[in-house]
Amino acid sequence: MARPFDTETTTGSGVRLGRKRSAALRDLEGLLADCQGVRDVTASAVEEATARHGVSLDRRCRGVCRELYRRFLKQCLDDQRLTEEERADLAHLKSILSLDAEDVAAVHDQVSKTVYGRAVEEVLEDHRVDPEETEFLHQLRKELELPDGVASGLYEKEERRARHRYFSKTVSTEAALFASHEAVLELTGRSSESVEGAVNDALAEACLAIPEVAHAEISRVRVRVENGRAAEWEVDLKARLDQGRPPD
Repeated sequence: MARPFDTETTTGSGVRLGRKRSAALRDLEGLLADCQGVRDVTASAVEEATARHGVSLDRRCRGVCRELYRRFLKQCLDDQRLTEEERADLAHLKSILSLDAEDVAAVHDQVSKTVYGRAVEEVLEDHRVDPEETEFLHQLRKELELPDGVASGLYEKEERRARHRYFSKTVSTEAALFASHEAVLELTGRSSESVEGAVNDALAEACLAIPEVAHAEISRVRVRVENGRAAEWEVDLKARLDQGRPPD
């Protein structure tokens, strides 16, 4: 089973434990790794595994138990949804690991933010958000039970990161431009129709990613020729921002 339990060790969680507790938690993780499903591990099996080492799942084990729960939740959310079966598995895991509601809420908050942030990053990869993607994010927010304010904050954060990634990828590195404090994007576009089409192709993604683009100049035009005729135009542009500085 237990994909999240067979690639890491409980003692690698950064929590300092005594030898007996470390051994007991390794046995517990072994139970989870070997089972067909989480609910196959009973509370009595967990108690036996810890009792063999003369310990119990007390407060000192909470950090490791939370990490085991986090790993399983992360696996459940790989497809960005929780089935009823997965919810039942999580409830059972919470019980056998002796986690309380506060522990579980903290882990869900952490993992949900990571999952939603990654989904937003993927949606914004092309700097366009179509109605289907908007609905997908809306449904994911509901599935993860993220408050609107938290989801909006994550979206804005990823939007800024997408803009900065695009900006850092296309900004000119010419010393003279840095000296003048003018931000310039270096863009390339192609078209089988015309030079104008190639220019529009170069600007399309740039203007979505960085709306501050105000004007551009063509620095180079190349033409691919087939059978004695122009088959494709390729242009290099230098596009300048409206305020002459990187976006916020």
